This record gives sequence, C-alpha cells and structure tokens, in this order.
Amino acid sequence: MIPVDVINWLLEPEDPSMRYRTMKELLDKSQNEVQETKSLIFDSDSVKTIFEKMHPEGCWLQKNPRTGEVTGDWVKYGALAS
Repeated sequence: MIPVDVINWLLEPEDPSMRYRTMKELLDKSQNEVQETKSLIFDSDSVKTIFEKMHPEGCWLQKNPRTGEVTGDWVKYGALAS
C-alpha cells in the first residue's frame, strides 16, 4: 500500500502528467473523473519544454556528439493522441 502522503504528493497540480497517471493507475479513476486533468497535460511546463526542443517542421532530430552529424527519420508528430 502506498502511503497517503506519497499519493498526495503525486496528485499535486504542478505536474498534470503525474497527477493523471496517479489517478488512472494507482487510484483506478474512470476516464470521466480524470478528463480535466488530462486536458491540462499538453499545456504543462514540462510538455512545453519537450516540444520546444522539436524541430520547427515538427520532427525530432538527433545530433551525434562525436561527429556532429544530425540524423533523424523526419517522423512528424502532431497533437497528442487522445
């Protein structure tokens, strides 16, 4: 059993991704109960930081630290899947 103080920490509103997973995976809440939290994930600071590192054309590239060569398969990423 997970201590209540740990659950409360995981449910803090600052990280909607963690809050959502805690509600779904640890507390077994229904999709209706977690919908509001799920809707906040895309606009959260952590997700924005990740997407700021994406290439402007909407793909991920990787730079080889040894050669400096940039590679990627130009897979395009759209809005988060529902």
